[in-house]
Amino acid sequence: KLKVQDCQAKARALTRRLASLLLRDAMDEAQLLSDALVDLVQQCQALEVQQAQAEACTQQASAAATLQQSAPPTLADLDKRVRDLLGATDAVRKVTATCAAPPDVNALLRASIEQYTRVLKADLDAGRLEGPAGARELSRLFAVDADCQLLGLAEACTVLRTEVFPAVLDGMRADAFAECRERGSSLPVS
Repeated sequence: KLKVQDCQAKARALTRRLASLLLRDAMDEAQLLSDALVDLVQQCQALEVQQAQAEACTQQASAAATLQQSAPPTLADLDKRVRDLLGATDAVRKVTATCAAPPDVNALLRASIEQYTRVLKADLDAGRLEGPAGARELSRLFAVDADCQLLGLAEACTVLRTEVFPAVLDGMRADAFAECRERGSSLPVS
């Protein structure tokens, strides 16, 4: 059975034999060997495509399994998992692979984002997103919400717009108002 590693060595050997036949003017034999070389190259290309397709399917399955393991603990983890799955899915598409058990990418992304927003909502309810931490997380969350929109998964991020954003913004307004009062500033804060 032909392996990709063998392809280059076999092609070099056939090329050397072909050159030798051409030097001896053995055209009939050279033509047969040339046909064999073309056939070998085609077999090797097909084998490389098959291996690329199998590898793409393996990577996609691995990325899907990682995304399903547990709720991503941080936004960076969610981002990495989503990018890994999208990258692997794009590789499957590019090599025109037909995977045995292709994951439902949209459902996986939706479920993962929903898990993350539940964790985030719990952090918010526990007061872990107040002050500067809330402001930093809020800017990251706007990026997540934008990604949801781009991926067509707006409903997966609804909790961001309906619960998380308003609560974080209200907390930021309250903090700003308290700071103004402490300073004795009369600037209105809305």
